[in-house]
Amino acid sequence: FSALEPEFAFSPADQWSAMHSFAFGFSVWETWGPLSTGGCLRIVSEHLRGDPAAWFRAVLDCQVTVLSITPSGFRQLLAADCLPVVPGSLRLIVFSGEAVNGADVTAWFEHFGKHSPRLINTYALTETAGRITAHEYLSDSPVEVGSIGRPVRDAEVFLLDSGQHEVTGGEVGELYIGGPMLAAGYLGEPMLTAERFMTLDPGDGVVRRLYRTGDRARITNSGEI
Repeated sequence: FSALEPEFAFSPADQWSAMHSFAFGFSVWETWGPLSTGGCLRIVSEHLRGDPAAWFRAVLDCQVTVLSITPSGFRQLLAADCLPVVPGSLRLIVFSGEAVNGADVTAWFEHFGKHSPRLINTYALTETAGRITAHEYLSDSPVEVGSIGRPVRDAEVFLLDSGQHEVTGGEVGELYIGGPMLAAGYLGEPMLTAERFMTLDPGDGVVRRLYRTGDRARITNSGEI
């Protein structure tokens, strides 16, 4: 969370929503975010989670400032047609867990315009327990569908080919992650750990410990992943 501070500007004044299962990696973010930065954790009751209009009213009533949500949950919120004229105390909506639908982001901006809280798409892994990249959608810019942005502070991201050499230009490569947030490996699974966590020189002469995600990506003309 210290590494994420420049991007998200957390503070003890923040009220965080928590409505995901503790079996889902997203819960690490929304639980430890407030607990590590002095904010307040607002747990959304289970009986509200199946009713988008009800849980969004609860979020607004509790003066939540940081809303953590999957893109599918965001889509349900839009479909519920329960959005107010202004989004209350909300200052930040953070997506993770799956691909964002560009039409949903566009519809949100059409509704709220300049009053919209910040919308940030993130890429995260169980093996890092935190955000690796971040991309902010802007109401006055075209929505970059599929963009997960740039690495946050302390995170390293490499796109490598099948020979584990860094790809160039807009070529597609496999995503490898490095940095101090990387897990030690899988408990009691030495073979799987050796398969996915490896020591490599990605092409700059510096040997690093990297995690092989299995995801494929490319660098856009704007320099984002």
